[in-house]
Amino acid sequence: MCGLFGWIRNSAALTPEATRILHQITRVLMAANEARGNDATGYAFVARQGDRLAPVIVKEPTPARAFLHRQERELAAVCESATPWLIGHTRQATVGPNDKENAHPFLMGETVGAHNGSV
Repeated sequence: MCGLFGWIRNSAALTPEATRILHQITRVLMAANEARGNDATGYAFVARQGDRLAPVIVKEPTPARAFLHRQERELAAVCESATPWLIGHTRQATVGPNDKENAHPFLMGETVGAHNGSV
């Protein structure tokens, strides 16, 4: 089965200590979810692009710990940003090839999603 994790925050501006804790929580959740699926890892958040917010998805067909090693600085920057939410997913491939296209989260129109199981 796959693993799902995430957070929503009330304040765009966090103290440096709160930002550090949020980053650590995100890393721990991602690493812990590797036990639920180690074929692919990803996360999604929203970022300001001009005058609007747009979804950003970062994912790779790799286990969470290797993904974290490569994405450490980028993930820290997301936690430091003003994004109001982050969702993450670790995949245990059961249907479809283990590739970036089948990794989650995914974008359908303006909706970001992830699921546990086959749809």
